[in-house]
Amino acid sequence: QKMVESWERSLALLPSKRIHRHRAIDEDRAVQKALEHLEIGQFSRARRVLLSQGVGDLSDPRIIAQLQAKHVARAKPLPGFCRRADGQPFKPIEGNSLELHELYKGLDERAGVGPTMYRNEYLMALARSFDNAAANRAIKAHQSLAALFVNAKLPAWFYTLMTAIDLVALVKKVAVEPDGAPDVRPIGKGDCRRRAWTRAAVKAVVDDGGADSPMPEQVAVGVSAGIHKLVFAIRAHLERYPGHVVVKFDFANAYNTNSRAEALKQLIAHPKLQRLAPLF
Repeated sequence: QKMVESWERSLALLPSKRIHRHRAIDEDRAVQKALEHLEIGQFSRARRVLLSQGVGDLSDPRIIAQLQAKHVARAKPLPGFCRRADGQPFKPIEGNSLELHELYKGLDERAGVGPTMYRNEYLMALARSFDNAAANRAIKAHQSLAALFVNAKLPAWFYTLMTAIDLVALVKKVAVEPDGAPDVRPIGKGDCRRRAWTRAAVKAVVDDGGADSPMPEQVAVGVSAGIHKLVFAIRAHLERYPGHVVVKFDFANAYNTNSRAEALKQLIAHPKLQRLAPLF
């Protein structure tokens, strides 16, 4: 109750959320933002700023209709709780296995925030060394709370709060007609704590022997420098087998049309990865 009351008091101090409206690309502003990212070593983010087509207007009914169409209704319900095939609960992810100190230190500055407005910078501050003993216990307290979160031990309202997103409509293709609506891609900006704790949980499970389960079929999750490995693996393969070809599949609205129930089923089927099922 005290946590909720504290959150409500903090929320009351925040300015009203702005609706994201489409704006023309200001090249000078984009270059300036890119330079700011480059100054702190955020090369990928600088590239995205320079190549961005802008943000769709969320007050435009045509944009809202696109977003609604791309968030399809769930065809198969998820179970209210899940256990192993033998009926036993999953082995919990221990708080001391969540390496939050190093993770917080390496978080990106100026990352997007969700409806809670909780920023990476708040977590980064906790990773410093303090002369105060209470302050130095902050990471330990975060590990305890994060362990409860990833093991699904907290009340339902907490997950509603932490998984809420601020939806942004990134422009994929600009409109051909002057008064037309651009083609947009929905992007959800979530709470920075939830993102950090999820990363820590995945790393803990992978480091405990789970990395070989999805390899080599996928290198997107739980694999360090996955995109680099993918690119160089393809290059090396074509150098060795110049007669081969590479085929790329791009599925329309793939993430939003994937069966979450089936994904959970497959996650539970992997003995080394099933500890992530409660978080899923």
